[in-house]
Amino acid sequence: MKNMRSNKVAALLLSTLVSLLIAAPGFTQGNDQAEVQLQAAEHEQRVEGNLEQAIQMYKKILTEYAGNRPVAAKALLEMGECYEKLGQGEAQKDYQRVLRDYADQSAEANEARARLGALSGGAKSNQMVMRRVWAGPDVDPEGSPTPDGKYLPFVDWSTGDLALRDLITGEERRLTHKGTWEEHGDEFAEISVPSPDGKQVAYAWFKGTMYELRVIGIDGSHPRTIYRKESVYYIEPKAWTPDGKQILAAFVAKAHNSTQIVMVSVADGSVRVLKNLGLSTALGHSLLSPMCISPDGRYVAYSPPQKGNEDRHDIFLLPTDGSEEFPIVTNPADDYFLGWAPDGRTMLFASDRTGALSAWAIEVVNGKPRGTPRLLKPDIGGIQPLGFTQNGSFYYDLSDTVRDLYTASLDLDTGKLLAPPAPVSQLSTGSNFAGAWSPDGTYLAYLSTRHRPRRGPGVRKPDTIVIRSLATGEEREVVPKLDALFPFPGLRWSPDSLSLLVRGTDEEGREGVFRINAQTAETSMLLEPASVGGGEGIFFRMTRDGRSLIYGKRSPQGVQFVIRDLGSGQVRVVFVSQAMPSGLALSPDGSQITFDTQAYHTELPALEVVAIAGGEPRTLYTLKTPADFAWDTLAWSHDGTHIVFGVVPAGLRPNGQKTELWEIPAEGGQPHNLGITGDTVRLLRIHPDGKRLVYVSGQFSDEVGVMENFLPALRAAK
Repeated sequence: MKNMRSNKVAALLLSTLVSLLIAAPGFTQGNDQAEVQLQAAEHEQRVEGNLEQAIQMYKKILTEYAGNRPVAAKALLEMGECYEKLGQGEAQKDYQRVLRDYADQSAEANEARARLGALSGGAKSNQMVMRRVWAGPDVDPEGSPTPDGKYLPFVDWSTGDLALRDLITGEERRLTHKGTWEEHGDEFAEISVPSPDGKQVAYAWFKGTMYELRVIGIDGSHPRTIYRKESVYYIEPKAWTPDGKQILAAFVAKAHNSTQIVMVSVADGSVRVLKNLGLSTALGHSLLSPMCISPDGRYVAYSPPQKGNEDRHDIFLLPTDGSEEFPIVTNPADDYFLGWAPDGRTMLFASDRTGALSAWAIEVVNGKPRGTPRLLKPDIGGIQPLGFTQNGSFYYDLSDTVRDLYTASLDLDTGKLLAPPAPVSQLSTGSNFAGAWSPDGTYLAYLSTRHRPRRGPGVRKPDTIVIRSLATGEEREVVPKLDALFPFPGLRWSPDSLSLLVRGTDEEGREGVFRINAQTAETSMLLEPASVGGGEGIFFRMTRDGRSLIYGKRSPQGVQFVIRDLGSGQVRVVFVSQAMPSGLALSPDGSQITFDTQAYHTELPALEVVAIAGGEPRTLYTLKTPADFAWDTLAWSHDGTHIVFGVVPAGLRPNGQKTELWEIPAEGGQPHNLGITGDTVRLLRIHPDGKRLVYVSGQFSDEVGVMENFLPALRAAK
């Protein structure tokens, strides 16, 4: 997730956003100080683990800022949690006070009500409880809880080490000690899963140019590499077998980005393939799809996309003996697997079959569904599973994304702000994406999800193109006969400003690059992958004469930059990059392509330029410190003299990255670091007048929660 740029552009954008925030209604020094003190108390509570000190800080906030109801309610709720962890009875009093005095603060009141229910009823109550166990800016939901529910492994993104959080006290400690980003910027931990006995943690470790599967003791002892192979560049551990002898994992091979579900021996690292999920699009599905092994070790449960509709999923069981998979939950709705309870009979899943995404359960006996699904909890939001503990508590991650499309206007010669950053649309906030200026400068087109509600795992696919007249501000919708429009690699106009190009899937489930008439919505396929997910059209641009399409295509050798004559179908390979670029931009005169190489494939990421006519690329700039290029933020200045790009500094967690804005002369020379860090920015586009910008920007947050006491309720309902 990334950023945007333009010399004085970037500096001006961020300073403007800050000034707008300070000038916003309701922004006062007092409110600011209250928030600062609240964050300091939460840090003492959750990071330092000093609960007594945090209680005193919360009391001070309640005394000094009683009139700031959101802050006071939050302070009272967190103070109750401190008392609860200390085993002191004041917790109930604080929760009751939240309900009595701050009922208008709905989020805090709901949380207080849930905690009261858990305290008063405990395991004896038949009422299901959902409560938050970890919140704040440092939450990292990339691990599963230990079987006893005491610890949660996570990535400490200040160093990239694997760490462990005590879910009772909030205390944190590192399990690995790799050193700083400056010393070892090409190494970091990712997804982790504790063993069934709680004594070890399996985790993915990125090193150099690829991923390794590693295991380490819960106390940080005896780290060792289980699996590493050059042909597999991504590894994601999913679960352990009940006997602790094998690890279920997803592998992504370099060849065609093919994805496999595999079992890896803990003893010797040998691999047994359970299922090959196919090419590039399967990669996204497999990594988004939660997987686990049944308590008896006989099945792998996961949620592949429905045929012809990758936005919706069904639930299947894949026998661990390698025999053929079979369905458990099939429905026209979106159903995705959440977890398998330790009783071995209860499968938890999310479904939007009633409209809102809700939690459901179904009984599974000997690999077969018994009875009909039962609704457990309506309207749970887009939760992602972290796993069950031995007592039947289910832990989950709840992510929130605040993302939208913005425009700004600047005089790049003088640095004068002409129009401050503003959302493209006041309607359907958070539903707009991928803006594109028409080459004649008269329209702004963008993708929208305004008619498609939020569903389960993954990103909502836009289904509408909105075209705005820059002269009148009038908007009209173009709805092509496609099943889905892909947010990436964005929206592009044809050179004559009469049609638009977008990647998507048609009503027959075929994926490709489509041309859409901007007036009639008539749609035709320009580029169809050799097979669904074959990799064609990773990036695409139309040449200035409109006769050819330049695009990226995955191959066993790397990523090919290809130019295809749309009339004859003749194809010419311009260049082959062994690294997957995060972005590709065509120069204004159509003679050159600029792209980057990522640290995932090369020791140091670099910015490259290659001529359309062919030949070897020239390196404009190589990043000297551990960092990487921001995704799809490359843009040429309107006169072709400079290239703007974004850099993600090392040490920032992947969801919620900040981006530094840089600029470099197109002919080479020293880049200019604009010295700005902004919220995640992607898909920067510069208007033909060289002044107006459109881009996507967003903030991301996570919190870890737990669902408790629903298994007794299920048994009682029988």
